[in-house]
Amino acid sequence: MYPVHAAFHVRSVASRSTLAPSTISHEYVVVESGRLQLGVGDAQLALESGDSAYFAADVDHSYANSSAEPCTYYVAALIMRTRR
Repeated sequence: MYPVHAAFHVRSVASRSTLAPSTISHEYVVVESGRLQLGVGDAQLALESGDSAYFAADVDHSYANSSAEPCTYYVAALIMRTRR
């Protein structure tokens, strides 16, 4: 297996939903500023500046700005795929 690392910087005022990429993938989210509503499966987490979350990304998950102010957050994804 080869790990694929990706980091994203997103300045968001909208929401984004993601389908689970793999049963062995994980995501680490850090909020730099603003408020972020993080949905992971059936759970909803309200994250603020300085908060972070780490979760197995094998469930549907979503990111949404939960305020009128801009939200800046970072996502580091560890996506594992099997070798062909």
